Amino acid sequence: MALSNATTEQEKADQQAKLDDHQREAKKAQDYMKRLQDDNDPKTRAVCIDLQQILPTPKLHTSAAYYRRTLWTYNFCIHNLKTSESTMFVWNETVAKRGSIEVASCLKKWLELESAKGDFGRLVVISDNCAGQNKNINLVLMYLRELHSKCLFEVNHVYLVPGHSYMACDRAFSNIERKITNQGVIYTPDDYIDAIKNAVAAGFPVIKMTQDDFFSFGTLSNYLLKPDYEADSENITEVRLQKGRAAWSRKVFDLSAPLLPKHYSRPLALKKEKVRDLQYLLDLMPVNKQTFYKQHNRRTHSWPNQRRPTDEDPNDLDELLEYEEKAWKVRWEG
Repeated sequence: MALSNATTEQEKADQQAKLDDHQREAKKAQDYMKRLQDDNDPKTRAVCIDLQQILPTPKLHTSAAYYRRTLWTYNFCIHNLKTSESTMFVWNETVAKRGSIEVASCLKKWLELESAKGDFGRLVVISDNCAGQNKNINLVLMYLRELHSKCLFEVNHVYLVPGHSYMACDRAFSNIERKITNQGVIYTPDDYIDAIKNAVAAGFPVIKMTQDDFFSFGTLSNYLLKPDYEADSENITEVRLQKGRAAWSRKVFDLSAPLLPKHYSRPLALKKEKVRDLQYLLDLMPVNKQTFYKQHNRRTHSWPNQRRPTDEDPNDLDELLEYEEKAWKVRWEG
């Protein structure tokens, strides 16, 4: 916030007040995460989550590739505040998109891995305020299912005010970006996985997500009453879900029972313009790195006009991320 742009004393005072509010909110967020980090309760897990900026694939240092469309590789970070371990979940746009279904599915995967280490009853999740990815009914449905399926009795999802926080995920992404820069050329998503694994001395655990890992949580909404608020409202700063206190019958209401359908049934087709550009870029890659792209082209060739999955995420941000030339630049009880 540039105070120098103010032209009157009143404008300067107003901008200073906004800056002070911003700094107070930032400190409040950092203090909250520090308390969670220092919490010694063995039955509580606290994580912060975030999606890294899209990773263009291949990443070539040649002018011939400058204006060519590339494949998008996605990296989702779940940072355990208590152990300081960042686990990365990586996939590319032929596997899945990057909306709330994908975020919920990665969290579900992490919960499965963490539960295998021992039971815990409380989960705290901290994220930014991105409505399409983090503040969506798909996440709520996933949390409710986990409350019914595991020993969890409470889930808190806290949304930080935009611009008021620096999460541990940001630090991890900075290390990854530095490693990618030093590595130079990236040809395939697996090259990114190797770079991510070796971005820090201790190494980041990396889960390579497949289509079998992404689920359609929307089917669970058939078992619930529709809430009288919008799940992506900007006014919501925390969602808290707890096991209901009223008597209930598992035979009547059990969200762990319904079978979750897979969200994707076949590789996602790329737009023809992107396919054309990737085919051009093949000539700039070593032969052994071309196999990934050629295999995908064969798998999707029969469905050039593939439709989106029936149970699609209406807040999927991929539709908003069209290529532009070098624009790289509730409490609800279950």
